Amino acid sequence: MTKELVNEKVAKQNGSRDAIRRRALTSCCKLTAFAQLHPLQIGRGRSEECPLLVERVRERVFHNNSDTPQSLINDKGLFALKHVAFTLAEVLVTLGVIGIVAAMTIPNLVQSYKKKVVETRLLQFYSIMNQAVKLSEIDHGEEFSWLLLNSSKTCLMPYSIEEYFNEYLAPYLKSAKTEVKDMKALDGTTHPFINVYFANGSAVAITNQSTKDREPHFLFFPFGSITEECNGGIDCFLFLQNLQQSTSASVLYQHGVQPYSWSNNLWATVTDKDEIDKILREDTTRGCNNLQNDRGYCTAVIMRNGWKIPEDYPFKF
Repeated sequence: MTKELVNEKVAKQNGSRDAIRRRALTSCCKLTAFAQLHPLQIGRGRSEECPLLVERVRERVFHNNSDTPQSLINDKGLFALKHVAFTLAEVLVTLGVIGIVAAMTIPNLVQSYKKKVVETRLLQFYSIMNQAVKLSEIDHGEEFSWLLLNSSKTCLMPYSIEEYFNEYLAPYLKSAKTEVKDMKALDGTTHPFINVYFANGSAVAITNQSTKDREPHFLFFPFGSITEECNGGIDCFLFLQNLQQSTSASVLYQHGVQPYSWSNNLWATVTDKDEIDKILREDTTRGCNNLQNDRGYCTAVIMRNGWKIPEDYPFKF
């Protein structure tokens, strides 16, 4: 082999070695750059795999950081990683901040949710009941002819709430469950109630208060828990159906099941909108205010606001 060929072969071998060194150096530089950004994530990088890594990390990463111990890299070229964790005090402070934020926001979220449920289910109940009345009228005639009046036409003939419900409403309502239960009515006396539970989680207790009552009462419970004593305008809402078409139901009365608005003829002739709103809120018997226990007019207050609870509504949910 001539000297020229030997020199050429040696040059090729040296070139190959240089290429290998360059590739190794490139990988080393990439690893070193990563170490600069994430020095604790290099893990167990060894000096023999990247000769420059340990020195570069010491020089470029830790040189200007007096808080970082040089002992992170031991004599064998290994990264001696230390566990980084929060102190107990930091955890407690964080939990305290989260608790304060939750205490400030969760009650408002719950109130907003309950308010929306009440609005939605009140409107749904109103629509469901009046659709049932219209369907029933197709089979039984106009609602004012459903129950017979006495000879003087001042009061309905005796009837039971079960007879009324089973004939005129039950066939036209979709309910999850129905039961008959003796409960106290608004007048304090005990009567049978028809308790109807709907699929959306709401319920209604229906009674005529007495065998001759001309207005079946509907006590609606948006959250489905029927109780004898409930917070009117908050947990329960009063509706009625004026089967005698009496003027005592006031000018607010319309056809079908409507928000309660009867007040012993004291304001049956009132037509001014502002005056009606004032009576609904300030009436000393069933007004929608904090001074009354009945609060039967709260349903009408919400209806007259487009089935939305007014901003100045006197109760929180």
